[in-house]
Amino acid sequence: RTPVTRNPREALFAFSGATVTLKGTNIHGDEHHYEMEKDDSVGIWNEYTLDDFVEPDSNITFSSMHVGCALIELDRYAPVVKADRKTEFIFGMKDFLFAHEPASWRFDVAEKLNGQNQVVDFTDDTTGSPHASARANTAMYVNECGHATNLVENVCSLETCRSVSYYIYIDRPMEAGETRELLINYREKYEDIRERRGYGLVNIHDGVKGDDDDVSRVLRNQKERLPTEATIMSCSEEEIRMLVNFISERVLGGVIGATSQVPIGTDTDVLARQYVARRRIHWMSKLCERRLLELTKNQEDDSPSEGNESSIFQEGMVVFVHGWMDQNDPRPPYKGLSTILSITKDQFDRDCFELSLPKGKYLTNVPAAVVTMPEDCDFENAPQRLRVNHLKSNRDRHLPRVRSELLKDLSSMEWKISSLIQHLPNLSKSVQKSLMWEVAEEILFKATPALSDPPKEILAKFARVIETDDAKTSANNFPSFYDELCTIAGQKHYS
Repeated sequence: RTPVTRNPREALFAFSGATVTLKGTNIHGDEHHYEMEKDDSVGIWNEYTLDDFVEPDSNITFSSMHVGCALIELDRYAPVVKADRKTEFIFGMKDFLFAHEPASWRFDVAEKLNGQNQVVDFTDDTTGSPHASARANTAMYVNECGHATNLVENVCSLETCRSVSYYIYIDRPMEAGETRELLINYREKYEDIRERRGYGLVNIHDGVKGDDDDVSRVLRNQKERLPTEATIMSCSEEEIRMLVNFISERVLGGVIGATSQVPIGTDTDVLARQYVARRRIHWMSKLCERRLLELTKNQEDDSPSEGNESSIFQEGMVVFVHGWMDQNDPRPPYKGLSTILSITKDQFDRDCFELSLPKGKYLTNVPAAVVTMPEDCDFENAPQRLRVNHLKSNRDRHLPRVRSELLKDLSSMEWKISSLIQHLPNLSKSVQKSLMWEVAEEILFKATPALSDPPKEILAKFARVIETDDAKTSANNFPSFYDELCTIAGQKHYS
């Protein structure tokens, strides 16, 4: 239908003074300034009623190529809640935890987040499925044409700094009443997802199976677990802290809550993913612990052996001087921020400092009595360099406590085999099987460097053990199942 507006809009051209009246197809997008919302109002700004429309010609068609027609905006994908914005590092770890389901919903944006590549992630941090706010505010499903030659893409995208807008592009004219399936092509970035779902190029041409085949899925996961391990084992202490904080604050509570009670009416796919995530959190926590201890040992080896451990002051620390100057120095007393260059002792074994002042000035033999730790207000007009140095030295001063809290958080992420066993009898067969295969995948990953048989042959033996006897999934028999897998892989038991 064609709108015939009841509210003429006038546009004034500033240079010529001419006034143009806009109506019908030439209306702006500022209609919300003219009409209050009514019960019978329609339109994006609620400015019309059905009486404002006339019936079109019976032979009317639509195409984006027609004069006066163009693309139709379908939806805009942008962060719905603050937690949707993640760095690529954090998103990659979450995607691993939830068996790569979040990758189906991610999109990348040009804007950086904390100086790193940013990913917008619509999935819940405790399930890996789209969260409620996204489902309520975003068009969630558009099928992909992928590599099917008989399907035609008719949805295209336009990226901005922090969003992606999707538009319908109709090439061949549509008649009134005609329907057409919307299809998009996510290009090469989506190929890993296609492979997991069974319609990627290697599935089509090489007969590789999708993730619904247990052996194919585990072999694929083995390849992706290796770079995950390598990433964690190359993390800085700050990156480990960011990862552990994300898991403990955003993921762990919901996952433990879902996997610590008898499930009633729960989506089995989601629950299976949460059980897998809980075990992967355990696996990831052990890597983080190893890396943290590795970093700590290296820092202890590099740290000087001498020093006054009882003093709160350290070299490189930013301090505040309260109006002091050496009596033999003609300069006026200095009051302000400075940086400790060195610490010595006076004749009474009290700290004395050599301090670096702004603009390349120095103070020597400064007594500890006139030096205190700075407060936030002292940095109001301070150079950025001093702010950065203060944050770093303040963090280093609290490192022992911070590391202790970090190790405590890692300890809370443990989910040992003995605890895992107790959950199996209460689970549906599909969830049991997912969890058993996750354990098998861990055993295989640990054993791979020393395997005498190829991983594919080991997995075939694993499959026979898992599928042979349903009774093995009882609390009493699961240990024997676990023993069999370890024996096949030639591995000792581990937690």
